[in-house]
Amino acid sequence: MASAGLTLVDWKRTCEDALHRLRADVLASLWKVRPAFARVTAAGPSVRRPAVRRLLALGDVHGDLASLRKCLSLANVINENGEWIGGDAVVVQVGDVFDRGDAERAVLHFLDTLDRQARERGGAVYRLLGNHEVMNVDLDFRYVTPGGFAEFRRRDWELAGRALEKAYRELPPVLRQRVKALPREQRARAMALAPGCPTARLLAERGQLVLIIGDTLFVHGGLRPDHVAYGLERLNAETRAWMERRAAAAWSTRLPMNPWKATIPRITESVPRVGVARFGSTAAAAAAAADVSSKPEFLKGSRSPVWMRTYSAPHLRSDSDACRELEETLRRAGVRRMVVGHTPQVVINGACRGRVWRVDTGMSAAYGGACEVLEISETHGIRIFTDHGVVRGERRLLP
Repeated sequence: MASAGLTLVDWKRTCEDALHRLRADVLASLWKVRPAFARVTAAGPSVRRPAVRRLLALGDVHGDLASLRKCLSLANVINENGEWIGGDAVVVQVGDVFDRGDAERAVLHFLDTLDRQARERGGAVYRLLGNHEVMNVDLDFRYVTPGGFAEFRRRDWELAGRALEKAYRELPPVLRQRVKALPREQRARAMALAPGCPTARLLAERGQLVLIIGDTLFVHGGLRPDHVAYGLERLNAETRAWMERRAAAAWSTRLPMNPWKATIPRITESVPRVGVARFGSTAAAAAAAADVSSKPEFLKGSRSPVWMRTYSAPHLRSDSDACRELEETLRRAGVRRMVVGHTPQVVINGACRGRVWRVDTGMSAAYGGACEVLEISETHGIRIFTDHGVVRGERRLLP
C-alpha cells in the first residue's frame, strides 16, 4: 500500500516508454541524414587511395592505341600481346582518350581490360576525365575525326544490340532535338555520348576528375585552392552525376579530408564559352539542379580542372604567382605534388621545385610527340621512361 501523498511509479512501463521514444528519435535522425549516406554511395570510388610501391603516369592518348601500347611497354607493364605484366604497379592515364584519333573506344576498352588484369595481381589502371571527354558528353564534336564517328557506328562492347536506339528513346526532348539536328553520320556518336547514354555512363563509371594516390594528386588540367574548398569528392560526384544524367545530391558539408595525409606538406584548342552563373554560386547550383543534363559550372572556362594551363607554362619559374597558387592548392589538399596533362610538352618535365609534373608529350599521331612515362617509386624516386632509356627526374626539373 502506498503511503499518503506518494505516487507509485511503474518503472518497467517508464523504461519501455523511454526506450520507445529513444528508438523513434534515432530512426527519425537516421531518416534526416539519409541524403548524406546517399551522397557517399553515389559518389562512386573515393578520390583518395593509399600510397603504392610503383606509380606510373602517362599523358593524353587521343585515340592512338598503338602509341599507348608503346608507352606502356616502355614502362614494362604490358607484354607484346598487350597483357598486364606490371605486378602491383598502378598506372594513371590523365585523360583525353577522345578526339583527334580513330581508336577512341578501342583505347577506352583496352585500358579497362588492362585494369581488370592489373587488379588480379594487386595493381590498377586508372583513367581520368579530360576536357575532350567533357566536350564529347556535351556533344561538342569539333575535334572528332571521320574514323572517330565511324567507330561509334559499330555495335559492340557497350553499344551492342539496340543500345543506341534505347538510349535515344530515353533522351529528354531537349537532348533528342540536339541529336536530330546533327548530320546523320554524327548521330550514333551523340546517342552514345549524350549524358546518360551508354558510353557517357562508361566514362562516368570508371573515370574520375580528380584522383589522389598517396601524396600525389592527378588531374587533367590543374586545380586551384577554390576547387579544393569546393570539395574534391564533390567535384567527382557532380561530374559523374552529369554524365549519368541524374540529379546530384545536395552537398552541405565536405567529406573527411585525407586519411593518408603527407607529412610534408603546342595549343590549338578553344575553350567553349561559359555562362554567367559563377562557379560555386547558389544560382549556378540551382540552374544545375533544374536540368540534370546541364554541365556543372566548375567544368566550364579556362580555369576549370580540365581546361586550365596555369601550371603547364613552358618557362614556369619557381618564384612565380602560379607556383605560389600551386603550393597553396597542394597544402589544402594535403599532398606533395600534382601531375597534369592537357598541355603538350616536348618531354615530361617538372616545375615549381618538383611540385608539378607535366606528362602530356603529345604522344598521339595527331601531335607526333615523344612516348614517355613518369614513374614515382619507393625504390627509384622519380624517373622517366623514354625511347632512349630511363632519365632521373632531377634532370627534367625547370629552374
